[in-house]
Amino acid sequence: MNDIRIIKQSEYDDAKRVWRLCFPDDSDEFIDYYFARRTSPEFILGAFSSCGELIGTIHLLPREISFLGHPKRICFVAGVGTVPSMRHKGIASAMFEAAYPLMKKRGFCASILQPFNVGFYERLGYEPFVYAGIGEINTACLLDVPLPCVVAPDADKMLSIYNAFMRPFTGFALRDKACFENLISEFSLSGSVTVMTENSYAFCCIEGSCANVYESAGDITTSLTLLASRYSSVKALVPTLYSDVFGVKQSVFNMIKVIDEDVLISHTGFSTASEAVAHAKKTALSFDRY
Repeated sequence: MNDIRIIKQSEYDDAKRVWRLCFPDDSDEFIDYYFARRTSPEFILGAFSSCGELIGTIHLLPREISFLGHPKRICFVAGVGTVPSMRHKGIASAMFEAAYPLMKKRGFCASILQPFNVGFYERLGYEPFVYAGIGEINTACLLDVPLPCVVAPDADKMLSIYNAFMRPFTGFALRDKACFENLISEFSLSGSVTVMTENSYAFCCIEGSCANVYESAGDITTSLTLLASRYSSVKALVPTLYSDVFGVKQSVFNMIKVIDEDVLISHTGFSTASEAVAHAKKTALSFDRY
């Protein structure tokens, strides 16, 4: 390996090639959307072989989250991948080591990601942060819920529902209308669906007769009831406080690594990042995967 650096505009298509090799289950439609709307060359850290070939990438996406009631600028890590022929050579670990000083230079106080392997990221200094109930829900608990009326997806209404739903929690992304416009576009791609009622919404991917709910906010019982009426199986990510209600198991959803302790704990009343993160974990919630 010769170099780890932010890619150039001229290398953007090559980063797409790496993504396709690393995530073969993603459709070309989704990849085109992601590279057009979700990322950019200045966010992609690339690893290059000694002959200059791009062989691995990490997407360092700027986000703002609510952390213990205060907005904090963090780096959401996505698209961590090494081309299959170059795996198990320490390339991903080397990219992360190169990424940390860059994150600090860019003003991020923490890094958050959704782990594919908790142990791997713990070795890189991340720790579990957000837990969620993830799995097939017990639709029997929805049998007595009246079937709600469906409304057309509306970014303004979704933002209002999201903000109200997230208010008791911490660790969630601070969003705007444009964010929900992007999500509505993303979940209008093939194999995806958005459902919305007057007081809830859900973004789902459909596999046969199963609805996989990636995000649901508001009165989530209503949106899950609607989906249960359409599909034979509903798998969902729900806040841990709903885990027992819907019969799903708690799992690690997001992990965090402190990048700048002083900035992270500023105005929180805590003297160390470890204390602040430990307290935040009690009410942490996020839907973000990339």
